[in-house]
Amino acid sequence: MNSNNSILKLFCNKEFQIILFLFICSVSSNSVYANSIKSNQSKNKSINLSCLQYIETKSTYYCWNGAKFTKTNKITPKEEKNKLADSSLSNDIQLDELIDEAKNTKLQIEEKNKLADSSLSNDIQLDELIDEAKNTKLQITEVKIVNNNEKDSSKLLIAPIIKSVQDEKPKETEPSPGLSFGIPSAMGSSWKDVFVSVAYTADYDEGLFTWHNQDNNKVADGSMNFGFGFGNPNESIGGEISVGIISLLSQNGESGFGADGTAGLKFHKALPSLFNTHAAIAWTNPIKWGEATKKDTIYGVISKEFELRPDTNNKFPSLLTLGVGTGSHRSNRAIDDNRNDPNLFGGYGVQILPRVSIASSWNGNALNAGIGLSPFDFPLNFSIGLSDITNNSTNGAQFNINTGYSFRF
Repeated sequence: MNSNNSILKLFCNKEFQIILFLFICSVSSNSVYANSIKSNQSKNKSINLSCLQYIETKSTYYCWNGAKFTKTNKITPKEEKNKLADSSLSNDIQLDELIDEAKNTKLQIEEKNKLADSSLSNDIQLDELIDEAKNTKLQITEVKIVNNNEKDSSKLLIAPIIKSVQDEKPKETEPSPGLSFGIPSAMGSSWKDVFVSVAYTADYDEGLFTWHNQDNNKVADGSMNFGFGFGNPNESIGGEISVGIISLLSQNGESGFGADGTAGLKFHKALPSLFNTHAAIAWTNPIKWGEATKKDTIYGVISKEFELRPDTNNKFPSLLTLGVGTGSHRSNRAIDDNRNDPNLFGGYGVQILPRVSIASSWNGNALNAGIGLSPFDFPLNFSIGLSDITNNSTNGAQFNINTGYSFRF
């Protein structure tokens, strides 16, 4: 009873009432202020800040890092991790931070959720996040960001997708052997072409290396022909000027080198649209000296190029030639009658191997046959054969060895 009276007197005491009032106000004030903190927290745009959530009280910030509130004096705006930077350095720093943050988050989850059912899925998701960040970093290093305003050299460079391939040097075409023997063809030289040829002729009955017979008469001799080309037979008309030296060996000190000869002119034209043919006209000896024949050799000739087996590896390139001419192409009857009547001539040649050919011809009064060779990688050709196989002409059968070389300057 006394205790109850004591309590009643205590509550009736003014000083105690004042203290109790202040205590209740203080508690109520703290409760209301805490609620206001939560309200302010919900209105806060935390997604744009470096911490997940924060509260502010009396100019002090409390940042929520996912596990606890940490006291700090300043809140730093959160940067966008996946934004493409203007330079390779900022890209590397930001992506490294993203990788480190993902790794740290993974470690925290592993420590706190070792027994949780979701730990495995968290590991998988974070591994994918790390891999994605690494892949993004690699992709950015392979892309060049072009700044059209500044053209800064510090920008990333494009890694070449197509690698440079060193061009292989094209293989040079092998020199082809000649496809004509004993007669002229319709082909000729062009501008900047120079040619020279040397021929050796020996009597068939006396032998290949017999220069003089028993009567000390010359039965073997050499000759030379050289010249140059002009024009272009593919675009317009080509031509060549040639000089022929009839005899290279003297006979009893007479008729030596250069003592007998001729100079001639030839025009030729390529006609690929007309069955791949060539046409030419020539006057081989408008200029002549020494013991050269006085009869002019003028001819017109057509040659056609074709392949015997175009669908195989060895196509057998061929040349068919047909012409009409005077002088050296005359028939035996015209020669005997000392006339210079025109006469037909023609021939055919085929390349049987890359460097070997065979050819035969009728020059108007004799049948000829030979083999063409191009054994070297430069344009030096040989032809070996027999002229007047049937012993029909006044000169009779003879061995013929010819070599020719051409070049362009």
